[in-house]
Amino acid sequence: QFRIGDDGFERMLVVAPLGTSPARAGRISQRLLEIETYRLMALRGLPVAKELGPMLARAEVRCPA
Repeated sequence: QFRIGDDGFERMLVVAPLGTSPARAGRISQRLLEIETYRLMALRGLPVAKELGPMLARAEVRCPA
């Protein structure tokens, strides 16, 4: 669940099996942060994509296949 808290921060809890090495836990955490970064970057373009969607749909209808 991706939600920003009242303080403006998002929190993640990484739960790993007992015996997971600190290095492995760090790699898991890093991958999760990278996924979140990519998700946020993709969302930055969403308003523009929504705005251009109808125009692109009209252009697609006019273009011969």
